[in-house]
Formats: sequence, structure tokens, C-alpha cells
Amino acid sequence: MTIEQTPRPVAAPSSASASGRPHLGWWLVGGLVLLSGLLLFFIFPYQHADQTHRTSLASGLWRLIMLEQEWIFCPLVPLISGYLAWQRRRELMASPLKGSMWALAALLVSAMFFWMGYKADTRYLGFAAAQLFVAGAILWVGGTPWMRILMFPWLFLVFTWPMVPLEERLGFPLRMITAQSTTVLLNLIGVDTVRDGTSLLSSSNPEAGLARGERFTLEVENPCSGLRSLFSLVMITALYAYLSLKNIWHRLFLFACAIPLAMAGNLVRMIMLALGSMWFGTEFAVGRPSSVGGDMEISTFHMISGFAVFGVALAGMFGIAQLLEGRALKGVREGFSQTGGTIKNAELPPPPSVRQGLARGLPVLVFASVLLGLCAITPVNKGLSRPGLTMELPVMVDQFYGQEMPMSAQERAVFEEGVDLVRRRYVNLQDQAILGTLVMSGPVTQSLHRPEVCLPGQGWQIAEQRRVTIRPPDAEPFEASMLRLFREVELPDGRRVRVRGYNIFWYTGYGVSTADYQQHIVITHRDAIFRNLRHRWGMSSFFLEMPPSLDDESNPMQDVAATSLLMEFVGHIAPKVTVPVDRAVAGESDGHTDPAGETNPLAGAVTR
Repeated sequence: MTIEQTPRPVAAPSSASASGRPHLGWWLVGGLVLLSGLLLFFIFPYQHADQTHRTSLASGLWRLIMLEQEWIFCPLVPLISGYLAWQRRRELMASPLKGSMWALAALLVSAMFFWMGYKADTRYLGFAAAQLFVAGAILWVGGTPWMRILMFPWLFLVFTWPMVPLEERLGFPLRMITAQSTTVLLNLIGVDTVRDGTSLLSSSNPEAGLARGERFTLEVENPCSGLRSLFSLVMITALYAYLSLKNIWHRLFLFACAIPLAMAGNLVRMIMLALGSMWFGTEFAVGRPSSVGGDMEISTFHMISGFAVFGVALAGMFGIAQLLEGRALKGVREGFSQTGGTIKNAELPPPPSVRQGLARGLPVLVFASVLLGLCAITPVNKGLSRPGLTMELPVMVDQFYGQEMPMSAQERAVFEEGVDLVRRRYVNLQDQAILGTLVMSGPVTQSLHRPEVCLPGQGWQIAEQRRVTIRPPDAEPFEASMLRLFREVELPDGRRVRVRGYNIFWYTGYGVSTADYQQHIVITHRDAIFRNLRHRWGMSSFFLEMPPSLDDESNPMQDVAATSLLMEFVGHIAPKVTVPVDRAVAGESDGHTDPAGETNPLAGAVTR
């Protein structure tokens, strides 16, 4: 006897799903994942955004954007990514909620970065944790099919995070490239221009009675380097390439063009400022010093020239897209109107049940809760260690006598709040001069400037950078960096001479020193995480300038004598400006404490 089985009817989609409204299962998945993200990144006090208390990562991000307003586009990025994901909603709903084990790897790495950033009190590890958390949540809920669909919206989220450290890494090279390129272009169009570091000056014209820089003097500062427009243009180009182009290689090519397009726009801007200064005067083209605070009042022409960067870059972007696929604006309209393919309501699988929604969303919430509990029981250092430098330069060093040179108002405007500087100019009987400078970081512990960045901005060119070993007479040897520099100087009679200089510098923390700027950042985070020690770094710099020379070639014997003199001087002064570790622990009460930093007035200092 056989039993005929009646085919079981396939359940039709619920009215809620068919009408386009999410089912309760979808609400549970989305709500639990969203709650987990809110707890981790919007509510939990993660990092010190000021000197008094911790705030959430989102709050600290907003404070940073308000201080560094070139990143004002960052809060728009999650909204754009969310819209791009919403466009693909039917593709997502057509994929079953079948997670991938790769989610565990992404979430574990996210947890590691989150904990390390909390321990080291730095926002950037938190940014990495947030990016990976989103990837882990996508993989846990929908697996690799969801990740493929949402790959671009997830990658686009990278533009949410202000990459302020890149400003120093990229800002100065862009300033130098801009200054060099603008000088070449101005000379090509008949405007005689000379460059001094990152400054552009009109050439002298004895026949017309014009001195050097009299027609115009422009300083290519960070706002004029193209850096502020670069990041926003890279973001716009990435979005435009995704929406307007179909070929993946065309998209990558257009994205790669963002940097040269931004630089081209900035060159146009600098030429406008130079020509405007010549034709209408510096006050009209650039601006004039403010009567309050000494800052520059930017002129209307200067502001208008800033839009040239975007005008040139966007025109170039549209032109390249048109050449690649003939889809300059039509492609954007098509990209924004896409609805995630041709999937119809009848083809959608049944929505997840309440049980499935809990199974996908609840583990993410448990993960977030465990991570927050781990951070809550983690001991953290509430303050900075004692400085490693005395911040006192001796009056006499060997046969050199030092005259104090206080910090100028311009230097105070450049330095971060709380940065301290002491400086002396040392001269011996042979009239040889060495400039000694000690700089102590403020509440923002990575607020030290790098000589290899600052000196070229003052017109010096680096001929060589190498490590040297300093051997004090009565102390342990240590490593420092030495720069060999030169610059061209124009004499009143029009002749150009070459001036050479040598600079030795190093960074000092609590019982540690390093010759490398990047290494001092690595040590900062390493010791905060694994030793519960937060360094307050200082930099020691000693500069020897040689007499001007009409020769382009250096004298090897002069170089050897100069470097030997400078290294011997540094060997004598280094022990006098360095605080021994035992004294730093048990020293006099001056507002600082041992590495635990319990009574340090800089407790809660910001670490970028």
C-alpha cells in the first residue's frame, strides 16, 4: 500500500513583507546589531576628547571634526553608505540569513583593536575597530553573499574617519610639490619667481628698482597645500566612479586620478593668488593682518580662488569619465536610480522568523557586552608620566656660552596648546654658534614637530639624514638623528651663496629615547598598552650653521670638523637636560607623579 503525499504549499510572503515593510525578524536583527554599535561607539566612554573625562568614540569624533573643519564631510559618509546599502535591500532580502565563520575573525580583531585603543587612549584604533565591527556584523548576519553586495558601502565608510596624522605625512610633501610646480609655471608664463622653501617670492629687478619679493610674497601653508581639498575630492571621486562607471578598472583609474586632479586645481589657485597680488596688490588677493590676534583676514578673492581647486578637479573628473565610458552625468543618474536588480516581491524567500532574528542578532549584542565588560575591568593610566627632559638649558657648555631666546608669538600660534619650548644660542671664542632647543609636548602627546618637516619649510634642503651615536663622557651612549642641510641665500649685490647646516635631534620619554619620530609613537602605544605607562615626550634639537660659501661643493674636512664639534657639544649637554629615571620617580613635588600619574594635572590628556 502506498501513501500519496500531497505537496505542501509554499507559504506566500507575509503581507508585511510583500508590501515592502520589514518583517519582525528583520527588525530584531537590525535592532540588536544597531544597539550593539550604539553601546560600543556612541555610549561607552572610550577616549579622552579633553583633559577631564572620557567620551564616546562618536562624541570624540565630532569634537575632532569641529577642531579640524577640513574633515566636516565625514559625518555625511555613514548616511551615504546607508543609502547605498538601502538601494540593494532587495538583493539582501533575497539572500538567506546564513552567516559566515569569517565573521568571528573580523569581530575578534575588532575587539582587540577596541581594547587596545581604550587602553592606549587613542581614537584611531577605535576607528579601525568600528570599521571591522561593521564587517563582522555583515558577515555574521548574511555571510559572504551580503559582504559581496555591501562591499563598496562598507569600504566607503573609511572616509568617516579623519586621518589627521596623514596631514603631517602628506601635508609637507604636498606643500613642497605645490611650491615647486607653481614656481615653474609662473616662470613659464613670464612671471619671474624664486622659491625659498615653501615661500614664493617675485624675483628682484634692479632695472625697475624692485627688490626680491616686492611684487608678491606667498607662503604655501597647509591650507594652500591642497591637502584640505584632497581628502574630500578622493571621497567624491570614489563615489562618482562607483555610480557612473561600470567597468571595475575604469573605476580604479578614475579613483587614482583624484590626487593629481586635486594638485592641478591647487596649482591654478596659487597662480591666481600670485597674479592677483601683482595686478591688484597683496591685500586684495590674499588678505591683511587682523587687528585682533595677528591672524590673517582672508580676502574675498582668496576665498574665491579656493573654489578653483574643486572646479578644476571636478571638471577633470567629469571629462575622464566621459572619455572612459561616455557616462559623465547619465551614469550618476542611473547609479542613484538602481533598485538592486530585477528581483521582485514574489521571488523573495520567506522573511526570518523571530527565532532566526534572535539567533542572528543576539550574539552580536552579547559580543558587545562582553567587550565593554572587559574594558571596564581593565586598569588604565589616568595621567602622563614625568617629562624625560629638565626643560632647562645650561648657560655654559664646555667653551660655549648660551644666550636665552624665548618662544616667539608666531611659534606659539603654530604649537599645540600646552607645548613648552626653551632655547639658547651658544657661541664660543671662535664665533662658532650652535642653536639648542628643547620642546616638551602638551596634553596632546603627539604634538611634537619633526625637524625633517619644519626645516625644509624654512628653506633648508636635506642633503642627508643618518643615525649617529652620541657618547657623553659620563653617561651611556644613545642614538640620535643627524640632518645635513643646505640653502641658497641671495646677497644684497645679487650674488647667490650656499649656507650649510647640521642638525642633531632625538626624542625622550620616561626612561627611553629614540632617534625616530615614528618609533616614538610606537613606543607610546606599546607602553600604554603593556606597561600602563603614558609617556610625556620631549624633543632635543641642536643646530650648527656654517658660514656662507660661494662654492657649490662642500669641503669634506669642514664637514668632518663641523659634525665632530656638534656631536661633542651634544655629548656634553645631553646628560644635563635628561631627567634620570630614579629622580623622575622620587623627585620633588612639581605637579607630576610617578608613571601611574595619579595626581598629574595633565590627567586625561588627549592622544591622537
